[in-house]
Amino acid sequence: MQKRKFQFLSRGLLKRIIILGIGDIPIRMAKIAIKRNINVEIYGGKRQLKNLDQNGILAIKKIQESKIKYKILHTLKSYKNGPYYNNPKNTVIFSFGSPFIISKELITRYQGRIINCHASPLPEWRGGGGFSWRILADDRRGNSCFHLVTKGIDDGKILLQKSYIFPKRVKFPKDYIGYANSQSAKLLPKLIDKIINGEFFKPIQQNENKSTYFPRLDSKSQGYIDWSWEGKFIKRFIMAFSHPYDGAKSFVNNKIVRIYDADFIRTKRMEHSFMRGLIIRKNNREIFISCNNGILKVKESNLKTQSELKLGDRLFTPNSKLEAALKIRIRYNPSGIVDEKKNK
Repeated sequence: MQKRKFQFLSRGLLKRIIILGIGDIPIRMAKIAIKRNINVEIYGGKRQLKNLDQNGILAIKKIQESKIKYKILHTLKSYKNGPYYNNPKNTVIFSFGSPFIISKELITRYQGRIINCHASPLPEWRGGGGFSWRILADDRRGNSCFHLVTKGIDDGKILLQKSYIFPKRVKFPKDYIGYANSQSAKLLPKLIDKIINGEFFKPIQQNENKSTYFPRLDSKSQGYIDWSWEGKFIKRFIMAFSHPYDGAKSFVNNKIVRIYDADFIRTKRMEHSFMRGLIIRKNNREIFISCNNGILKVKESNLKTQSELKLGDRLFTPNSKLEAALKIRIRYNPSGIVDEKKNK
């Protein structure tokens, strides 16, 4: 397939970068651009105020300390000096987990000069579900990808990308996020300098025949363990909803139990479904839970419970919780999750 060349701006015309999103990569991008005498503005949503940088420090605090211009908004159009109002001819927009919907109007206004960062091997894994879906699928392929924003979901032409495999030490979603950020950060100087110097890109068209999409998730409403699953899938589910999220959940005596890590031990002696969820062994450091085709070994340090767990207790999740987790479609606005009833 022939690749058409694409130029954002002629050499020396870039004067302003708008960044949509609060976090580690937006901070790194802003610092690189400022060193190159480019004006930077960051726009984020209220729900991003708890986002952390690579050192576990609140990103908004680092932005404030660096004296980078920023605004926390409910909508982009609500700010009269924002991207919908100022002259965009010398401006490029970057989206790093943007809390705002990037409208067709904005794309047209900036003549396509809007770039999104996505950490997956596009066109696979489109959507905002993060790394939890890939942990569920046991897919350890990483890809730092910068692509043009279109009115579709993560389907714009790819400008720059770097593929890698997540190392074994990467376990929890927070680890995936941190490692992916470190890889994306390596591409930032090259990307900015190509735009500043007026260089041409050769965008790559995504192959729609390989595309997949997965929606956003919410650990509070969807992180319930289904004990009918095979043990290896329960382990993946636990990891997918672990740090920095609320943990995978079930109940003992109607009290919530949260699990953040587990090892699966396969054995045919636990085949019968009536055994599932039972605590069959316990010591000072670990509990052992019977599950489909094996045992889950969970360290006490990886548990949060509202009451003491005892031998013979059963972890159980009501069908009402499991069905609700499957039915709900999670949607966010810049302030947080949108009420499901309003989504219908």
